[in-house]
Amino acid sequence: MSDEFMREKRRDLSGIGMSRRCFLHSAVVAVGVAGIAFGQDPINGLGDKPFIPDGTGTCDCVTDAAVPLTAVAMLGGKYYGFAGTSTGPRVYSLSVDRGREVKLDSPIKLGLPEGFVFGSLGVARGGLVVTGGLPFVVETIEVDYELTEDVRQAMDNSIPEGIPTTGRKQVDIMGVEPVVFMVGRGIAERVQLPEMPKRSFAVATAITESRNGGMAVMIEHSDGMNESFYASAIDVIEEAGRDWNIFSTARELGESGPNYLAADESGLIAGINSAEGSLLVRPSDGLARPGATTASERILALVPGYGGVTALTGDNTGKRFWSSVDSAGRLAWGVEATITKDDIVGAAAVSGTKGQVVMLGRRSALLVENIPYVSQVKGGIRNVM
Repeated sequence: MSDEFMREKRRDLSGIGMSRRCFLHSAVVAVGVAGIAFGQDPINGLGDKPFIPDGTGTCDCVTDAAVPLTAVAMLGGKYYGFAGTSTGPRVYSLSVDRGREVKLDSPIKLGLPEGFVFGSLGVARGGLVVTGGLPFVVETIEVDYELTEDVRQAMDNSIPEGIPTTGRKQVDIMGVEPVVFMVGRGIAERVQLPEMPKRSFAVATAITESRNGGMAVMIEHSDGMNESFYASAIDVIEEAGRDWNIFSTARELGESGPNYLAADESGLIAGINSAEGSLLVRPSDGLARPGATTASERILALVPGYGGVTALTGDNTGKRFWSSVDSAGRLAWGVEATITKDDIVGAAAVSGTKGQVVMLGRRSALLVENIPYVSQVKGGIRNVM
C-alpha cells in the first residue's frame, strides 16, 4: 500500500504545476515560490491557483529588482514584459519614459488555457509568442488503499487523519509537456511543435527569432528522470521552412537555469547556467562537452545585436560585464556594465529588437538601446566551451 500511496502523493504534486525554478525561473524570480500555474485569464483569479512551496535554495533569482521583469518583448513599437508582483505573475504592457526608465503599465489578457505554466515571452513570425507547458496524463494507475495488519503495526497504529485505509481508485499520473502560443487580442493560437520523445516533465522556455526568420525554442526537461522536476537537460528546436530542426544541446546538467537562447550570423547560441557553472553552446554542434563550465561566472542575458550576440555576465564579486560571443561560441571578456546610481541585479534582453536590453536594478529598471560591442579584449579570450 505504501508504494501506491506515495505514487499518488507524487501525482497530487505534479498535477498542479512544475516545482523547480530551473524550469520556471521566471515565476520563481517573480513571486519567490518554487512553481506556479495559471490559466485562462492571467489578470483575475490568480489567488485560486495552486503554489508548490518546496523551496528554491540556491536560486539565482532577481528577487532584489525594483521591477521584477524576467522576459521583455517589443512589437509594433510597444513593449511588453512578464513580471511577478504581490498580486501574482502577469504579462504587462510597459511604459518607457524620456529617461528610458521602464515601469509596469497595464496587465493584458492572453487567452491562455487553464493550467498553463509560463516559460517566456518573445517575438517571432511577426507576432507575440508565449512559451511554457501544459499538464497531461502520463499514465493511469489503480491505487489500492487497503491497509494491511503488518503495515498498521509498522506504523504503530498511528494513521494520519484523512488518509484512506480501504478501497481502490483510478489515479492519473500527471506531467507537463512543452507548448508555444501565438497570442494577440485575447486569443491564444497553439503552435504545432515537432514530434519529440514523450517526457514526464518538459517546458518550452527561452525563445528567439532565428536567422532564417522562423522561431527557435529552448526545451528544458528532466531527461527521463520521472521523479525529478529539474531542468537537467536541454533541447533546442528551430523552424526550417515547414519542418523543424531538433538539437540535443545539453545533458546531465543537474539543477540548471535560468538559461537563454539567441541567434547571430553563425546560427543559434544557448547560454546555460548549470549546477557546476556556466557555458555557451552552439546547438548545431551537438551536445555540450562534459567539463566545459566555469564556476565563477553566471550568464545573465544574451542580447542579439548588429555585430553579433553580446552576453551580460556576472562574477562572484557582484560585478557585471559585457562580453562578446564569437562565431565559435567563446566569450571575450569585456567592459564592466553599470547603470547610474544603482546596482545591477539582472537583465532581460528585448525580444524583437537588436541591441536592446532592460537592465534591472535594485531601485530602477532602465532600457539600454545601444549596448557596448566588445571588440577590444581585456585579459585575453576565455574559452568556456
